[in-house]
Amino acid sequence: MQLNIQEIDSVSKRVTVDFSASDVASAFAQVYAKIGKQVSLPGFRKGKVPTAHLRKRFSRDAAGEVVQLLVEKGWRGVLDEDGLLPLSEPKFDLTPIQEGQAYSFSMAIEVPPKFEIKGFDSLSVERQRWTANDDAVDHELLHLAQNFASYETVEDRTVSQDGDMLTFDYLGRIDDVAFEGGTATGASLVLGSNQFIPGFEAQCIGQTVGEDFDVVVSFPEDYQAENLAGKEATFACKISELKVKKVPEIGQPLADATGEADLDALKAKVKAGIEDRQNEGSLAETREKLRALVGQQYDFDVPESLTQSSFDDRKKRAIDGAVREGESMEKAEADFESKRDETLEDVKSSMRAMFVLDELGRKEAIEVEPMELMQEIEKLAASMGPYGFQLKQLYQDPERRAVLARRLKHDKVLDFILTQANVTDIDMIVPVHEDCEHQEGTNE
Repeated sequence: MQLNIQEIDSVSKRVTVDFSASDVASAFAQVYAKIGKQVSLPGFRKGKVPTAHLRKRFSRDAAGEVVQLLVEKGWRGVLDEDGLLPLSEPKFDLTPIQEGQAYSFSMAIEVPPKFEIKGFDSLSVERQRWTANDDAVDHELLHLAQNFASYETVEDRTVSQDGDMLTFDYLGRIDDVAFEGGTATGASLVLGSNQFIPGFEAQCIGQTVGEDFDVVVSFPEDYQAENLAGKEATFACKISELKVKKVPEIGQPLADATGEADLDALKAKVKAGIEDRQNEGSLAETREKLRALVGQQYDFDVPESLTQSSFDDRKKRAIDGAVREGESMEKAEADFESKRDETLEDVKSSMRAMFVLDELGRKEAIEVEPMELMQEIEKLAASMGPYGFQLKQLYQDPERRAVLARRLKHDKVLDFILTQANVTDIDMIVPVHEDCEHQEGTNE
C-alpha cells in the first residue's frame, strides 16, 4: 500500500491510496475464506466449498467487502502517517474493483491549520477586581443568619401567628368523603410559606393549640390531581405544637453556629467568599474577552466542516432562544440571517482562537490533571442541586469528559496568556444588594 498526499488548500488534503494487484488478490482470498466458512452449497461440506465456486456465486458481495477492507486499511494508514492529523470524517472517492488488478481510491480530509504563535504583549484587556466592604459583608451575614435559623417550641402562647411552624393533624373531605392524600398526622407547616393550596394557611392563623377547627378551601382549577381540581374541601384540623423561628444573633451566636471562633473570623471568611465569587466571575469574563482578542490576531484558514458545524450550532441556539422569548420562528430566522456574515466571521475567529490555544497548550506543556477534572465535575454537580447526580452520570461519558477537559485546559492557557498580555485591573466595590451575582459595580 502506498499513500500519495496532495494539498487541496492549507487545511485540506487529498490522499490517494494505491494497492498492488497482489494486495488486491490477498484481500479477495481473505474475504472468500471468510465467506467459505459461513455458507453451505449443495454437494459440499460447510467450509469446504472451492474458491472457484464461491467466486461464481459471491463475486459481487466479495468485491464490496474487499473495497471496505482496503478502505479501512487505507484509513488506518492515514491515521498512522506522521504529521497528518485528520479533523473530520473523510470524503471518499471510490471506483469499482476488479479481481487480479491493482486498485486505487482517494479521500479528502481536513487537517489543522499551520501557523506561528504570535506574542501576546500587544493584547490589552481590562479585568475587574472586586472588594467587599463592610456593608456587603453585613448584608451577607443577614442572609447567613437566616440559613442557620431554627424553630423552637413556643412556651408563652397557645394561639398561632403568621410565621409560626405548626405541628398538626388534618383530615380532608369532599362531600363528606375522605380523599386520598388529604390526611396527615404530625404534619409540619410554616404559616406564610404558601406550601399548601391558596387560603389554607390564612385560616390556620389565630387557632388555639389542642382545639379542633375546620379549614374550607377550593382546589385550583388547574390542580395536578384531576379528581380534586376545582372542588371544595373541608379539612378537620388540630394543632399539637407551635414553633417560632429563631435566627442566631449576628455575633458570637452566629459564629458558633457556623463553626467559627468569633465574629471577626466569620466576617473574614464571608468577605473572602464574596470576593472569590465575584472575582471568579470576573476572571471568566476576562478570559472570554482575551479569547476573542486571540482569535482576532490571526487570519489563517479554518476547516470548512468544523466551521459549518459551529455555525449551525450557534444558529440553532440563537433561534431557539429567540423563540423561547416569544418571537416567531420566521422572525427569529430572519433576524439571524440578517447577521449571517458577521456571525460566520465571528465563528471563524473563535475557531482560530481554539487552534491557537490548543497549540500553545502543547508548546507550554499545559495539562489538566485527572483530579482537576474531577473537582470541576463536583463543582458543577453542586451547582445543579438535586440534579447533580444526573450530571455526574453524564460525565461518565468519555467524550463529555474530554470536552470538559479541553475547556479547562483552554482556561489554563488563557491564564498563561494573561501573564504576558497588558492587563489593566479595575477596582470595583461589590454592590450591597447584588453580592450573590456578578453585577456591574462602582469604581473605587
